[in-house]
Amino acid sequence: MSKKQRSLNDFLKKAEQTLQITSLNTNLENNNLTVDVKFRLADAKTLYQLLNYKLYFDDKLLENKNIKIPFPFTKTEFTLPVYVLSLENLGSGTYKVRVEITEIWPRSGRYDFKEVQVTYTSEVKTETIEETPTIKSVQTTPAIEIVTEDVGNLLKEMEERFKKELKERREHW
Repeated sequence: MSKKQRSLNDFLKKAEQTLQITSLNTNLENNNLTVDVKFRLADAKTLYQLLNYKLYFDDKLLENKNIKIPFPFTKTEFTLPVYVLSLENLGSGTYKVRVEITEIWPRSGRYDFKEVQVTYTSEVKTETIEETPTIKSVQTTPAIEIVTEDVGNLLKEMEERFKKELKERREHW
């Protein structure tokens, strides 16, 4: 294998590691299923990274959201909002919970997913059996809530300053 080919392989391995779901935990108590997802980002050296995450229950989309993570926080492990799903109107059976995360910006297309099987035994007989659970609650984490309006304005100022500096550097060439 040539040196050029090895460096290309190393680059591709690093590119694959830029987005990684580290854990997908589920906890079934009574008729409530708690879904907790942790993921890690590689440092992209940009002002922020924009991600899209999707939560599926038995291949049916329950949630589809975008999140923006500022540069200083990309070195830590993040927790997506914790979802509590109500399984009251579902029949007994084995269900699949799947989470997909896609990087939208700056490196569009980086992707990772995890899925787990959950066995649910209904304690109550219901007349109407639904195919998808309802989202009972969503608990957000401080690391993702940090993108408030004030922080957003600060990021915009930083981005404008960065563009100005870049323009000045181009003029000096």
